[in-house]
Amino acid sequence: MKHYEGTFQGFDGLDLFWQYWQPLKKAKGVLVFIHGIGDHSSRHASLVNHSVESGYAFYTFDLRGNGRSPGQRGHINSWRELSGDLGSFLQLVRQQKPSLTLFLMGFSMGSVITLEHTLHYPEGLAGVIIASAPLGRVGVSPFLMSLGKVTSLFWPRFSVDMRIDKKWISRDPEVVKAHREDLLGHGMASARMGSEFEAAVSWTQAHATDLQVPLLVLHGSANRIAEPEGSRRFFENVTFSDKQYNLYEGAYHELDDDFNKEQFLEDLTGWMDKHL
Repeated sequence: MKHYEGTFQGFDGLDLFWQYWQPLKKAKGVLVFIHGIGDHSSRHASLVNHSVESGYAFYTFDLRGNGRSPGQRGHINSWRELSGDLGSFLQLVRQQKPSLTLFLMGFSMGSVITLEHTLHYPEGLAGVIIASAPLGRVGVSPFLMSLGKVTSLFWPRFSVDMRIDKKWISRDPEVVKAHREDLLGHGMASARMGSEFEAAVSWTQAHATDLQVPLLVLHGSANRIAEPEGSRRFFENVTFSDKQYNLYEGAYHELDDDFNKEQFLEDLTGWMDKHL
């Protein structure tokens, strides 16, 4: 496979790090991947390798305040920045691959960004995939969530460690160890990030019936960072007939790096193949 990395201008002109992998043969489609908070675009090697080996060009970028993109770690001024950055990135991808079928995938908080953006701008997407979506109860203290909502009004950049226990990332201890040693990862979230995230989740859940794009929802039954009841509730409220929900028994948060990853990856590319 071929690999390229660089920067592109986000919603407000901020230079964001991005990269893509290209199959050696002609790609049959494009998968755009959006990571979660504290995560970055270089962490999901299993997902990248399987997608590219299955014939898909894989595009992704580091969200502002994450990975190799600039900005205060885990902070945004408004949700519009995240949605706008995704819009700018999709424009770049469409310019580079104008004739290929395009799928959009979000992981963890990236699922909320993906769904909220798609509900506003569904044009040109062959399908939307959300994995481990935090659309309900999350593994962050309710006290910290309440503190962020209040503090956001007068000190939006105030940041705290979310105190997410990394042992719930994966059942594979080697994956957990890698996360703990990853210098590009972080566990911070600002007060404004917390309040904007909660508002985005509420809006997305309330507009589930508006989704008119094929949908694949993937979740682990033992996910304590983002419990599956939230993604199930969104899925059940979607009225568009082309939808599928896969629940992986015993799986934790990072489905592409848990013991079930082979099945997860086959399910993902198999679903995309059917929607080319």
